[in-house]
Amino acid sequence: MIKKSYLHIMLTILLLPYIVGFTPYPFTLVPHDAHGWYQRIETVLPYGGLATDLYAPFSVADFTATNGQVLYSTRGVQSGSLTVVDTAGGEVGVDTGQLKITGSGTWDETGLRETGGVTKALGKAFFGKLTHNTLAASLLGLNNTTGIVRANGLEFEFDVSDNLTVVADDASASHIVVGTVVDATEYKLLVLQGGFNSSAIPFYTGQTAADHKRGFHYFIKNGTFTTWTRAWISSTNNTTTLYPYAQVLEASAVNSDDWYVPTLPLNVDTMFQPLFLDTFNTGSGSLDARDADIDYDSSGNGWTQRVGDADWRIDTNTAELGVVGTDPGNNGTFRYVYVDVGVGDFIFEADVKFDGGGSGINGVMFRGSAETGSGVNLWHYLLHTNGTEFLQEVDDGSATTRDSAVHGAVDNTVYKITVIANGTTIRIYRDGALKLEYTSATFNQTATQMGLRAVATDDKAFDNVAIFPTTDPAWDAEISAKTGNVY
Repeated sequence: MIKKSYLHIMLTILLLPYIVGFTPYPFTLVPHDAHGWYQRIETVLPYGGLATDLYAPFSVADFTATNGQVLYSTRGVQSGSLTVVDTAGGEVGVDTGQLKITGSGTWDETGLRETGGVTKALGKAFFGKLTHNTLAASLLGLNNTTGIVRANGLEFEFDVSDNLTVVADDASASHIVVGTVVDATEYKLLVLQGGFNSSAIPFYTGQTAADHKRGFHYFIKNGTFTTWTRAWISSTNNTTTLYPYAQVLEASAVNSDDWYVPTLPLNVDTMFQPLFLDTFNTGSGSLDARDADIDYDSSGNGWTQRVGDADWRIDTNTAELGVVGTDPGNNGTFRYVYVDVGVGDFIFEADVKFDGGGSGINGVMFRGSAETGSGVNLWHYLLHTNGTEFLQEVDDGSATTRDSAVHGAVDNTVYKITVIANGTTIRIYRDGALKLEYTSATFNQTATQMGLRAVATDDKAFDNVAIFPTTDPAWDAEISAKTGNVY
């Protein structure tokens, strides 16, 4: 500690090396509490000399914080600082070397957030560990503002029904289910900034990083997620300054640990690369005759029309099945075009038009494989003209509905369809809302064909197909390297 009365002397000593051209002091002086003292704050280079904007291992003696208190190195924050919010009957502190937050029963009253904020950039990462307590809803992620208001959040949330939830797109108090969590299990979480441009088109190798700062990719590890797993992607948020934060709802303690923001972004080619991307903005004619015009294709094989199909095409920068009426020959009503991405677990997005007043029944197909006997083998999701959306398993041409609902879709409207397949669970989202779910999807579980599906249409029905892997060993290696094995 240094008293203010000696500050000018100490600052002269500290600044002299900078004036003559070198910077040997990896620390700064900051106000500490309200007692007229200053505290030396280290710029910590943990495990291998990696610079951090925020590093909070909480490895200090137990304490209970007060509302508005700023936590520095003596309170477990080795670089950066955290500001406490405790405006009611909750509690924030450190217990046995971990952050402990006990809620008050009302959101936005008990938590903490990074004090100065982080400037958004493609690949900028916030890591944190959060232990699920089935008695208390808790969240960890980023906030648009300097407070902890949940409606301004972009985060993971564990709820009291053991659901793993995230914010679907831009900051909101509403969350969608993307998985499940287990009581008393500590999870590693990563909110990775950026990934999309202003037209909501994903980044891929060769694109300008500065143009793709919108949105987030959400990753989780531990429990049933044995490696780093991409849980969700969103494309809208473009806030310049973001604040790592956490809060708890119910009056039951939740632990968090090792908050970490590396100074250097993660490798964008490693973390954001899709398996396949086609915006249909170049090329024309038959869909499977334009491989060179696909934005990105990890397989290099491009589109393949189902045997007997020849009518999938490009029309005015969109894709469509360019025929009206029932399909001739051996195809029956199963018309589709696919790419083979080599994985059976994925996040698959496509813009799909609902043509309720026409002859088109549009959707997507996935986990498809070679035909056997006289029929196709795949899963598909369709927005049907009869007012129903459904998820079906198609085994040798025989369809079994696994989930369905009245869709309420508006005629001639384009919807963002997202399919997440992880193991035996398939979830279907429309415009960021969970619509259908099936948790016993063992049929064709490892099949790797996916694409566009229609019965009969010529209505420019499809656009912006993007397919991402949910796991990749390269992510684990990159994360370990950029966090000095903290994660």
